Amino acid sequence: GPAFETFNSTYRSKCIKMTIMLAANMMNVDFGSLSPSQTALDALKLCREDRVRLLPVVDEQGRMAGVVSVAALVKAAFPTTMAVGALELMRNIDGLAGEKAGDIMGKGLNPFKGFLSVSAGDIMGKKFLSVLPDAPAVQVASLFLDAASGVETVFVLDNGGRLLGVITIWDFLKRVSVYAEEVKG
Repeated sequence: GPAFETFNSTYRSKCIKMTIMLAANMMNVDFGSLSPSQTALDALKLCREDRVRLLPVVDEQGRMAGVVSVAALVKAAFPTTMAVGALELMRNIDGLAGEKAGDIMGKGLNPFKGFLSVSAGDIMGKKFLSVLPDAPAVQVASLFLDAASGVETVFVLDNGGRLLGVITIWDFLKRVSVYAEEVKG
């Protein structure tokens, strides 16, 4: 009857709205990024401040060059720490017996010295997932659903490869929940 047709029409228009939700409407434009010349320490600070696991690296023209992940930061920090710090400590073990870690660092035996000189460009990965701003929500969802990739972040780039925004899985779910509430009525 007429009530069903009204319900059906309303439901259909809300479903259409959901299917035309675009990446541009879901992306976060307030995000941190790195230049290839910034240090791994800069990346670590930004990850900590922004509470993110993946940072975009952009060139002078704003084009996406790669990403620095927290895993890359750990790999950059600990091999350096283990190789440089442990070797220095081993070489100087006789003179350091019984000293505290802070005293060792004060003697210039900083195991993170190498980490401080590693650049974002040195440790960035060149593989990342991106969409254009007019990509439909279903395309973004398919990237998040690809279990093999473990994707939690999709970058929104223009046709020239310039970074416009970031969509995390949480940004996506927040937007979907808003639309779901609208459909619910």
